[in-house]
Amino acid sequence: MDGEVQWSREYDGRSLRSLVSNNHGGYAACGPIDTNWQVLQLSGIGNLRWRRVYEFENQGTPLGLASMDDDGYVLVGYGEYGPHPTVLRTD
Repeated sequence: MDGEVQWSREYDGRSLRSLVSNNHGGYAACGPIDTNWQVLQLSGIGNLRWRRVYEFENQGTPLGLASMDDDGYVLVGYGEYGPHPTVLRTD
């Protein structure tokens, strides 16, 4: 391993805030998109498998993501209009 780039991809949205490996040999990432939160599931070489967008009234920002044993995800973030911690669990 000498640090050579194996692959690189760009995805829609403002930014990605967290990336974790998942139980499918790939990755999951989260970040804001417009005023919502998004979760991306990626293959082992970064191809987009699926994207889910979750709407919130408070326009919060997701900051972290964890992959669960049952293939779901837990996201944590905050509300845009004050320090309102928010947790989202997916299946």
